[in-house]
Amino acid sequence: APPAYSRAITTLGAIRTEPKGRLLVLGGHGLACGFDQQGNWSSSAPLDKDVNNDYWLDDTSDGPVSAVVILDDGMARAVDSPAWVIATDPAYAPQTTNVVTLWDDLYNTWLEHLQLQQAVYRDGVYQADFKPDFRCDIQPMLKAASLQKWNVNLPAKAMAMHDKLGAMKADGLDFMIMNFMRDPDDPASGGMSTPLMPLSLGDVGKSFLSVTRTQYFFIKQWANGQYANVQPPPLGPGEDLDKTILFNCLGGRFSPGIEMTFIVRDVNLYRQDWRDPKVGPFRINQQALDYRSAKLDQPFLGVGYIPLRAHPVQPGDISKFMAIPWHTDYNSCATHTPTPASTTDSDVRRLLYASWPAQRPVAVYTYEDVQANAGALPRPRFSVRGEGTASPDAANVGRYQNRVDFLLNWSRIGVVLQGPAIVGYPPADPANPTKYGQDFFLEVASRFEHDESNLSEYGRNTVSDRLYAPPPKKKP
Repeated sequence: APPAYSRAITTLGAIRTEPKGRLLVLGGHGLACGFDQQGNWSSSAPLDKDVNNDYWLDDTSDGPVSAVVILDDGMARAVDSPAWVIATDPAYAPQTTNVVTLWDDLYNTWLEHLQLQQAVYRDGVYQADFKPDFRCDIQPMLKAASLQKWNVNLPAKAMAMHDKLGAMKADGLDFMIMNFMRDPDDPASGGMSTPLMPLSLGDVGKSFLSVTRTQYFFIKQWANGQYANVQPPPLGPGEDLDKTILFNCLGGRFSPGIEMTFIVRDVNLYRQDWRDPKVGPFRINQQALDYRSAKLDQPFLGVGYIPLRAHPVQPGDISKFMAIPWHTDYNSCATHTPTPASTTDSDVRRLLYASWPAQRPVAVYTYEDVQANAGALPRPRFSVRGEGTASPDAANVGRYQNRVDFLLNWSRIGVVLQGPAIVGYPPADPANPTKYGQDFFLEVASRFEHDESNLSEYGRNTVSDRLYAPPPKKKP
């Protein structure tokens, strides 16, 4: 019998503690479960949508984390403000960051609606005398942009420009960068392709992604010479940890996203009394639950959090807005033409754009191909390229044509790592800087046995790309 793509889910993961008391939350096993209208597991539930499949669930999860500190004298004290953990789908390129991160969306919300730092934003206006720190507020955007080339096809000229951004110093800006930035407050620019950046797909209802208003303000201040080279005082050790975690997660495009979706921009998700020293910023407005009252034959949770309303958050409320199951959404988000489509720009209608290249790689360079090419970069391949990914339509390559196949094969996708992090990667050779570059980010550990999507076209992908015939299968 063929392997079941619908699997019964009996656990959402596990928790462990290290010897020093640190808590480890181990997420689910990447399973998806279909069920019938009576709630019984089904081995053949239909998967007919990319995002919202009725009668399905997966083992992503979220919920509160509380703690009790035992002091040296034996006294116990509950931690004042509990945390919240989210366990979601994998990041297949963990060392390349998003231009707009989950931290950027959260920070923008807290500045504009919760008066987090009035030196930056006050009375509905970004403060013209504020000087963002280059290393903390601006350079991460430039570096993230420079890393996109390892996960998506870019023309040579664009790659060179991205490299320039990644290497740029605080005083090194030598072109009119604001002419290339998509203004988040200009609806018209949301439908324009090149030369405006970022050049990836936007939130639902927006053709292209823009940086947050805070990011746009920081870049504009830098372009006008209003910046600092001294990192500002941190918000606090707990908030710094929040930033570190959220910086590695996906911000917009929310359609719906990966770790979280648009609700990160809703002030009702958070505690409003954050100025209380026992609370602090970024705390989830969670509902107090008495687990001792839970009964096996009765529902324990209710409707829970609803966006734009002050309902407290219950376990699972953050995950419930994500794709069901996550696998079908990930599979579909290779490249697309924009929605809504431009009625005037023929390039926009013809070119294919990526959704989340920093976390959902589209085109990658494999370490195996680099080795076969004497250390030089080869032609890239599609990240998702197993048997069942071939298509007569150039707009549909780089993904499984049958959604079921992704549920069976998601664990075969390789991971993109920087060269020196790869076991056995050669050291730098000053005489051959283009061979085995120390700044190469290459795919490793792919478990695809047959490459049906085959090689990717150089430069930008289009709806009329050349299609490569799948290579002959290797003999056993």
